[in-house]
Amino acid sequence: MSIEYVLATNFLSTIAQSEKDNNEFKAQLEELISKYEMLWVDHAELMRSHEKLVDSQILSKVAREVVTTSVKYFNFTHTHTLARKLN
Repeated sequence: MSIEYVLATNFLSTIAQSEKDNNEFKAQLEELISKYEMLWVDHAELMRSHEKLVDSQILSKVAREVVTTSVKYFNFTHTHTLARKLN
């Protein structure tokens, strides 16, 4: 076997392996890109959900303050009304 034949065979084998590796890397890259896009969509959805949750929490705190103030006002008014009736 001549040295040229061995070198050519090794060269072709190296090229074939490189093409195989390149195709595998391309497939992995496409898979990672797909997963990244899905994660990005999930992230955007979670951000919207989080904003809604924060808004709901703020509204809940405001509603609690309104109820607390209403109860205090009712108790104050009711106490004074009873005091007047008793006097």
